[in-house]
Amino acid sequence: RGLLGVVLDGQYFPQSQTGKRPIGVRISEVQPGLAADRADLYPGDIVLSVNDQNVSSVRELQVAIASKKPGSQITLTISRSQEVFMRDVILGDWFDFLVRTPIFGPFITDVGLRPLGERERAILKIPEKVNGILVEHISDRSLYQFVFREGVIITAINGVDVMSLSQVPGALKEEGNEFQYYFDGRYGSFSLLKE
Repeated sequence: RGLLGVVLDGQYFPQSQTGKRPIGVRISEVQPGLAADRADLYPGDIVLSVNDQNVSSVRELQVAIASKKPGSQITLTISRSQEVFMRDVILGDWFDFLVRTPIFGPFITDVGLRPLGERERAILKIPEKVNGILVEHISDRSLYQFVFREGVIITAINGVDVMSLSQVPGALKEEGNEFQYYFDGRYGSFSLLKE
C-alpha cells in the first residue's frame, strides 16, 4: 500500500453549498519527511479529491490511497484558505516511516525472527545471494507492525551483515538503528529513531 504520511481529522464534516453532504477530508497532522510533507501539504489542508475521485470521508480517502502502490504518483485537489489547487504526490512506502518514539528500544521485541533456511528460501523464492534473518511474524499490538512486514529479510543492521540471531544484539545501537532489507525482489533500508 502507498503511504501519504498524514493524520486525518475524523471529526471534520464540512458541508457543501447545498448542505446535503460533507465534502473533503481535513489533514490534522503531516508526518515529517514523508510523501505529504515532500509535496508541501500542511495541517489544515482539505483533500477534496484523489485523481479526480471526490472524497467525502476519512474512509474514502484511506481506500483511495491504499489502492495505490508505493512510488505511484497521485494528484490531490486541495483546499487551503479558500484557494483550491492541485498537487502531485509520489506515495511513499511503509518502509519510509521513520519511527520517532522512545518505546522503540534497541532490541526487536514482539517480532518473530528466524535464520533464513533452505525451506524458507524455497517457499519465498529468495535468491541464493541474499542472506539474513527472516521476519516470521509480528504481534498485532506491536509498534513494529508499521515498520516490518512478514517475509522481509533483514540483511544488515547499522551496516553489519546479520546471518544469525546471535549477531543481532551486537549490531543494534542504543539510540538509532538503520536496517537494510530484501523484500519482494528489491533491496532497501529504513531507520528507527528515538527522539
